Amino acid sequence: MICGPDRGQRAMLERLAEELGVRRQVLFTGNIAHEELKHFFAAASLHLAPSVIDTFNFSIIQAGMTQTFTLATERVGAAYWMEQMGSGRIVAGREPEAWGRAVAEHVASAERRTISASVSEALVARFRPDAVAAELLAAIERKIGFAPKSRGSLAA
Repeated sequence: MICGPDRGQRAMLERLAEELGVRRQVLFTGNIAHEELKHFFAAASLHLAPSVIDTFNFSIIQAGMTQTFTLATERVGAAYWMEQMGSGRIVAGREPEAWGRAVAEHVASAERRTISASVSEALVARFRPDAVAAELLAAIERKIGFAPKSRGSLAA
């Protein structure tokens, strides 16, 4: 298990891992450089995003781009797209029992719920910065009734 950024809970989590007898199975990395994230996601068997509230959570998209399945709460903004595209599943709530069941089901499944290359490629295409920008501009145009003045190419 990899435990990422330290947001003031690392010492408590290290003690808990020690108490549970799993400290040797948990790697506390701290912050991981952006360029290195893909290697961690690609090596993972499963990505968990049990956020209380998260406006988007790009990590579930990054996991999908490396063909790693995600379990996420319904409070993760991108969870709808993740589930719709087949790169993960929404787990209702944050209760440890529900998450334990979801992880156990994933581990026990015959196919181990991996993401196909075509789904991974679809995620890359769907969430490219220029695709997202074009979608935002189209939404603005629908809302205000006309296209905003261009200040140059999005590709520039």
